[in-house]
Amino acid sequence: MIGFVVPHIRDRRDIALVSAVERQLHARGFSLALRCSCGNQADERAAVEELRDLGANGLIVRPVNSTFYYPALLQANLDRFATVLIDIGLPGIPLPHVVTDHTEAARALTRHLLSLGHSRIALVAREADDAAGATVLSDRLAGFAAAMDGAGTHPAGTLLLGKMASQPTDEPAEQAAAVARLARFFADHAPVDALLAADCRIALQAWEAITAAPRGDAPRPEIACLDGDAGGGVRACGSGLPQYTHMRQDPEAITGAAVGILADALVGAGPAVPGPVRVAARLHIRAALKETEGSVATP
Repeated sequence: MIGFVVPHIRDRRDIALVSAVERQLHARGFSLALRCSCGNQADERAAVEELRDLGANGLIVRPVNSTFYYPALLQANLDRFATVLIDIGLPGIPLPHVVTDHTEAARALTRHLLSLGHSRIALVAREADDAAGATVLSDRLAGFAAAMDGAGTHPAGTLLLGKMASQPTDEPAEQAAAVARLARFFADHAPVDALLAADCRIALQAWEAITAAPRGDAPRPEIACLDGDAGGGVRACGSGLPQYTHMRQDPEAITGAAVGILADALVGAGPAVPGPVRVAARLHIRAALKETEGSVATP
């Protein structure tokens, strides 16, 4: 039996990850014991402890964040108990972890926009919640800069919005503040002909800011989303809103890597010093929403 601890099961990505883990484990002869922490760190700790007490052979954990350390996970590391993290790693704890290659994803999406003839490209992301978020932001900025440098052009600008509202009652205020900041940003950095949005909520906020501003004959900026699974998923279809070109995580590749590492660890074949395994994201083009093969392959 393998335990899988997740913070949420509420959107397409969550369901895809759980389904993929179950298939991968079943193919290797393992059963799955699923626990959901509901984004609560204390519940995550309790789930890890419970699964070990129930006799789980190993654990796959998608941590709530990377700044919360608790005895159960530290003890699993000290006991060399087979444990793999997905989405984020825990700095200072040498547990193997599988993450999306955010640098290459940002580079691939920027190159796609450049290939369409855009040159005044901006990036809008959020302030980081924790160390893992800071790493994702840094990786995306690096990929964006590398693509722009490779094309011999300069970014139109970079904007960091505040953190996403944690409560539904806070969302209207967050939405209004973000749209206002984006409107000022577009005015201050004009002309912007394309935008990389960190998640779909930012993409929708940018669309609202763009459509509310008078533009005359100027074309609206192309919007592309770095994480089509975050910020509400690709909801920008219907109701007169566009559907964006976006990057999407590959749940089969992520869980396949995690289960493979776990299986190796159970037979003593794991790496002596585990490092992050980076998995390529997939590029989905707006017109066809069809995966572009080979666009973000990672060695």
